[in-house]
Amino acid sequence: MIKDVTHDIHGKKLSFRSDTKLRFGGSRIAYDPEMLSEYKRCSQDILHFIENYCYIMDADKGLEIPSLFVWQKEFLKLLSDRSKRKLVAKIARQSGKSTLIALYIVWYTCFHNDKTSGIVANKESTAKEIYK
Repeated sequence: MIKDVTHDIHGKKLSFRSDTKLRFGGSRIAYDPEMLSEYKRCSQDILHFIENYCYIMDADKGLEIPSLFVWQKEFLKLLSDRSKRKLVAKIARQSGKSTLIALYIVWYTCFHNDKTSGIVANKESTAKEIYK
């Protein structure tokens, strides 16, 4: 896991509104070799990123790291495979597709420059819920 960085390369505090998890825009951080290695691994391995850095909100349990089924892991690997341009999936209702796609979008936007992603749903409120 990457250590918590509280100051930028100039010694300036990074916390925004006293929340150390939020940083000011344009903050510059000096990465050590361990942090760079972890960043590279996360950028290349979507499952490592999700299993170590992503949380989902469960109505009963609150925030938790997602525990994925084997088929969900395989689906995410297929989604993240850059050689696959198109993917068609036949997946049952209520199987976590929206959560999987939301996790994929988070990974994709974190590790791919100059890309745009969007969420489309049958209702605006549904899209906003997925976005949260």
